[in-house]
Amino acid sequence: MKYFSSLCLVLLIAVSCNKNDDGVMPVTIMSELLIKTVNTDGEITESFQYDAENRLITRNGTYELGAVRIEIVYQDNLIVYNYFNNQNVKVKAINNYLEQNINVRQVDIDVDTGAELGYRLYTTNTTTCNLESIGYYTSENVEFLTVGFEYTDENCSTNVTLIDDNPDNRARNNTINDNRNRAIKSLDYPFFNTVFSHNRVTYTNYREDNTIIAETSYINAYTYNQFDYPTTESRTYLDSRTIIFTYEYF
Repeated sequence: MKYFSSLCLVLLIAVSCNKNDDGVMPVTIMSELLIKTVNTDGEITESFQYDAENRLITRNGTYELGAVRIEIVYQDNLIVYNYFNNQNVKVKAINNYLEQNINVRQVDIDVDTGAELGYRLYTTNTTTCNLESIGYYTSENVEFLTVGFEYTDENCSTNVTLIDDNPDNRARNNTINDNRNRAIKSLDYPFFNTVFSHNRVTYTNYREDNTIIAETSYINAYTYNQFDYPTTESRTYLDSRTIIFTYEYF
């Protein structure tokens, strides 16, 4: 079973505070803050830079294929992510194609030839939790993995099912979210303004045989600032490890 990781686009929005159907006043979501640094157990592990329009243009940290920096380029209906190692050599590139500011297709690009290596298709709707599924395809247009999303509340808490090219193989995870702003909501990745805009309170990862994977499942506890963004996150894994994240904003 192949697991997915998603890059996520953000729209700079503010949400008004209205009563829901039960007459309860939800938390007011303030104007968006820009994440500046992420500290992990006391050390800076990521930093971020933005342009004059508050769009993310550089992300520094440790990423796949030995990359230490991601540079983002914005074009009409296209966002390009270029990954560089510490020798300033491009090791990875991703093209994100948009329709009406919603990510619909994400393509891995060969950095030497410019050829497409594979891609992901996003199926969406017009609800708040607007991501229905992600299909993973080879460069020969063969789908090898489908990720389906089922939502359990208005904060986009999610049951996710992963099905590979053998439909009998299923893994799943579920997430319970809070109703506050996610620390990295300002990053220009798809669905961070909707599905991924809140913080995970619990994340439970299951194998195909329905047993829990303790080393990747966890419970989070947060402290928040006056704008309902987390300043600290204490993550306790089910194998008893604890990691402390702290967040600084511009």
